[in-house]
Formats: sequence, structure tokens, C-alpha cells
Amino acid sequence: MERGREFEPTLPSELDPVAVEAVKRVARLSDRVAEALRDCPDASVRRSAAVLAARAYPILAALDDSA
Repeated sequence: MERGREFEPTLPSELDPVAVEAVKRVARLSDRVAEALRDCPDASVRRSAAVLAARAYPILAALDDSA
């Protein structure tokens, strides 16, 4: 979100393609790490994995065109 443009989405085509690809790669990695840690016996690790997945999801939903 950009200040003053909260209700006007910025399209991925308007952004630097290298930066968009890097952000998508980090979001995919976060999603995979969260998936791997989902069954960890430590509750704090599971909670952190859930937060990680929750933060990656909006990025993937907005930018990932492979879904």
C-alpha cells in the first residue's frame, strides 16, 4: 500500500519485475517453511509457523500467477 493510494491497488506490472519475483520467492519459501514446521511438537514453533504462513498468504494471493 502506498500512502494516499490505499484504495487504488498497485498492479504487479507497475512494479520492478526483479523485485516482484524476489518477493514472490521469499513468500513461497515462507509458505514451505511454515508447512514443514506445522507438525512440530513445540507450540511456540507451531505458532510462529502459523504467523509466517499468514504473512506470506496475502503476498502470494496478490502476486503469484501460478495458482
